[in-house]
Amino acid sequence: MNHGVSYGMLVFIIVCFQYEYVYNDSMESNEIGIIRIQIAVILPKDTDEPPEIRQYPYRFEMACPAIDIAVEKLMMVEHFFGGRNVTMTIRKVDSGCSNAVAPIRAVEFITEKQVDVFLGPACDYAAAAVARFAAHWDIPFLTAGAKAKEFAMKDMADFRTLTRAHGPFLKMAEFMMEILRKFEWSSPAIIHSDIDVSLYRDCWLFGGALFHLFYRAGWYDPGKDYPGYQKFVEDEDPNYAKILQETVMPNGR
Repeated sequence: MNHGVSYGMLVFIIVCFQYEYVYNDSMESNEIGIIRIQIAVILPKDTDEPPEIRQYPYRFEMACPAIDIAVEKLMMVEHFFGGRNVTMTIRKVDSGCSNAVAPIRAVEFITEKQVDVFLGPACDYAAAAVARFAAHWDIPFLTAGAKAKEFAMKDMADFRTLTRAHGPFLKMAEFMMEILRKFEWSSPAIIHSDIDVSLYRDCWLFGGALFHLFYRAGWYDPGKDYPGYQKFVEDEDPNYAKILQETVMPNGR
């Protein structure tokens, strides 16, 4: 899937479900009837430090051009806003994919009254912090990330203004569980790539969703060690044949 297009779709969603909220609120305070929609984009920039940001699909350089194009095209559609005078402002800041930096940027937007809707963050740890602020201030938060199981499990009050462009990892894990049950496989071997210090850990977070369902199914005891579980670092050119022979074949059923 084109990740830039994902964020272009998000801008369209903004207008569709945010429109009445912005219109009604603006008309109360603006006698000339100008409707201002302020979009705050919080995404990581493409930098060499940390280097893994260059591999992240929802970074500035991939997503922001699509956002700009989507807004430009929406503003060119005649009568899209019912003849009303609408302006859309986009402000962009670097999240650093950080759960420390991203919420600070969000609070700056909020205190300066420069946001009607957040686009991003997408990195799960950064998104969790911003989503809670957005819910507290009743600000829509749209993202192509936030896929960790916690976003689907916690009380919706924590993330009640969050809308994802993709399903959470918990839904993917439920799909995998259906396959395992269909073929009556109850001893899966799990191998995945992970760097403990990485800012985004999609494989790790998906594995967390799987283990959550394994535990509920009685297939996993957190107090035990499992020989059918192994991590590797993809960039270090692992020996996949050895992993299959020593981990998967003896332990996977």
